[in-house]
Amino acid sequence: MTLTTHLPHPCLVADVGGSNARFALAAAPHKPLSAMLKLPTGRHADFADTVREALAAGDLPKPKSFLLAAAGPINGRSLTLTNAETSEGRLTLDGPRLAEALDLEQGLLFNDFEALSLSLPFLGPGDLASVGGGRHIAGAPMLVVGPGTGLGVGALVPADGRFLPVASEGGHVSMGPVTPEDFALWPHLGPDPLSAEDLISGRGLLRLYRGHTALNHVPTAHGTPEAVTAAASSGADSLAVAAGLTMLRLLGRLSGDMALAFGATGGVFIGGGMTPRLRKLLPESGFRAAFEEKGPQAGLMQGIGCALITQDAAALMGLAALAAAPDRFMIDLEPRCWRTP
Repeated sequence: MTLTTHLPHPCLVADVGGSNARFALAAAPHKPLSAMLKLPTGRHADFADTVREALAAGDLPKPKSFLLAAAGPINGRSLTLTNAETSEGRLTLDGPRLAEALDLEQGLLFNDFEALSLSLPFLGPGDLASVGGGRHIAGAPMLVVGPGTGLGVGALVPADGRFLPVASEGGHVSMGPVTPEDFALWPHLGPDPLSAEDLISGRGLLRLYRGHTALNHVPTAHGTPEAVTAAASSGADSLAVAAGLTMLRLLGRLSGDMALAFGATGGVFIGGGMTPRLRKLLPESGFRAAFEEKGPQAGLMQGIGCALITQDAAALMGLAALAAAPDRFMIDLEPRCWRTP
């Protein structure tokens, strides 16, 4: 078999975000994944050491191949994470070096939301929660958007019985004020031009919270994204709640913009680590209204279904699906392979 049709098992899969790296092992194609393991992304300056720690912690056998997804743009066979720091600076994942260090037969590198998009055909009703109306048209492009440490955007396009994943850095598009609430808040968000990720992410929630406290002339009570998230989720701080509602409304706006850009009538799926923690705020956030408010295209937007991904291991499932049947996906794997003939 060629490299593009065979990935040897056991196959390790990993989803590396700005804060946490998640691992699981597929012992054989189409078999259930092992229990997911989670370690801090920047735990070691050399990511091979993080992989070794995960394998030891899970008592997992030595993998023959490794499919790795991470939060950043791919440059050949390597990737520098946008929002992950180690003791030696920003974390870079170099595929060929990892293959050598871990004695792998093969490895592949993906953008994190590219990998998350791979999971969309395999998510069941128990892995999703509907957000508003609309429907998912079979065979149409699907979009995945999600705030975590950063903000990811990806798409999956069905074509001739196969799937084409589309990586994107859509989280870095510019974002400006639209509603009267926005115009009141924006002067308190900082002097720099704002990207979507500056507002729809962990640090974005903290920025929005500080903006709401400044707007209301009260001191801030929380100094980290985690603290604001907890206060917003519990309802313990009204301004943290206001920040959470604002972030979710802006997420709805961005998701609608990206759905228009990709023609995502197959549905919009919300991933990332932030939205599930703020899930109880979704109904009152105006997410769906902001998603649909697209002028003459409002009718189109009303027909597009949105769902929250509630499956923590979704990206790992997508990578395992690719490892089991690479030919189902329209990806030129040869240039990505860590081991070449």
